[in-house]
Amino acid sequence: MQGRGDVSDAAWRDGWPVGPPELCQQILVDDPYGRVMVDAGGTISYVNPAFAAMVDRPPEEIVGTIVGRYFTRASLKVGARVMRQLQTTNDGDIPFDLDLERPDGSLVPVEVGGHPYFDHPTHPGLHLRIRPATRERWMERFLTELVSGASLDDCLAHLARASDAAIPGGASAILHGWDGTSFGAVTSPSAADELWAEGRRGLGPEPVTDAGPEVLERSPLPWRRAMATGNGEHGTVDALPADYRDAARRQGYRSCWAFPVMVPPGSTPSAAIVVWRDQGAEPLLGHTRAVTKLGDGVALAIERDHSRRRLIWAATHDPLTDLLNREELMSRLSAALDDEDLPVAVLYLDLDRFKPVNDEYGHRFGDDLLSGVGRRLRGALRTGDDIARVGGDEFVVVCRGVGDVDHAVHVADALLAAIRRPFEVHGATITVGASIGFALAPLHGHRPVELIDAADRGLYAAKRSGRGCARVVPRPRPEPCAG
Repeated sequence: MQGRGDVSDAAWRDGWPVGPPELCQQILVDDPYGRVMVDAGGTISYVNPAFAAMVDRPPEEIVGTIVGRYFTRASLKVGARVMRQLQTTNDGDIPFDLDLERPDGSLVPVEVGGHPYFDHPTHPGLHLRIRPATRERWMERFLTELVSGASLDDCLAHLARASDAAIPGGASAILHGWDGTSFGAVTSPSAADELWAEGRRGLGPEPVTDAGPEVLERSPLPWRRAMATGNGEHGTVDALPADYRDAARRQGYRSCWAFPVMVPPGSTPSAAIVVWRDQGAEPLLGHTRAVTKLGDGVALAIERDHSRRRLIWAATHDPLTDLLNREELMSRLSAALDDEDLPVAVLYLDLDRFKPVNDEYGHRFGDDLLSGVGRRLRGALRTGDDIARVGGDEFVVVCRGVGDVDHAVHVADALLAAIRRPFEVHGATITVGASIGFALAPLHGHRPVELIDAADRGLYAAKRSGRGCARVVPRPRPEPCAG
């Protein structure tokens, strides 16, 4: 007998499961589509849990009732026409869109298909297959958000909802930002936040440093195993660590599945779809196929987000040093100056003795030296400071909260000390220096151009003072008195 995890299309005939009774029962219970058997008079003789969930009623309350009571009046008119067609046509399945009506008056859009058995000698009737249209509508929303440039989290939230619609009793989450050992983010619109708040292991920073594939494969967390094996992983919540297990039980979940997602151009998984479920069974073929299709959407959303980030980075950063470019620095300086209560210092830095290095070793060598200078400068700055390469060997720094000369000199001295240390470039030891001019807002200006110009004049004062030092912009000469 086939195991439940090995269910294939051979287990179905005419849209109805065949084979060993236990297998058939499990297929119907786990089927994300509603399954309804209706006799020639329209009375329901069987429903599966998926249909019961759609109409928000227990199965035992549905069996024996007329199928028409669960649809809107407009839907019944459409359904009646289709029923007449099914009795007079040889077509095996005619799908059509209807609306189910719940006890609270809410509507559930569905697609209904069916197979007639009116000519059956002992059990004439109709087998209805009812698919929630919710999944398709969430997919439509996903595509709309994707095209409109919505955030990655918003796009993934729609896909997680589509996964919920495909798996009865499931609550889905999408884990992404995989760095080889842990996930950086989780999009979880329906799976309770408590699950991720109670257990951060496998999502945030890892306490272990040797989390290789063999370690991940032994993890009690199915999503970590899925990332290591590249295959879907599943199990009951009882096998999870205590923090996840207890949180899952409080939410009424009995099992947890994880499906890895491959994002091009990578050859290993970089995201995962996780499904918490109120049943303990393992996923069937239909579940796996549904989530696999959704995984294509997850990969598309993540790849688009990566592309967007690369474009933004290219538009705002210097390609040689990975520092900000002039346009982005001016934008950030302007934003900093908009806060009138926040002092701002602008430092203009120019390398000393760089041209002889460039002339002796060549421009490629000089470019690598500049790249190293950029890393040094960035490492010497405070968190929140901005730095840009604005010319060949010129850099501009914006320091928020720096409003007096002594404080600005302290920042400048740290930058000068970083540059004075020798650089190792292609086996050669190179020593360069730097000169810095700085200006303070609002003392020396209120607009970005004014402050950049003032800091540039301070730089020339530093050069005239012998280089290798920092100088504040000289105060402008007073205007001569009139008369």
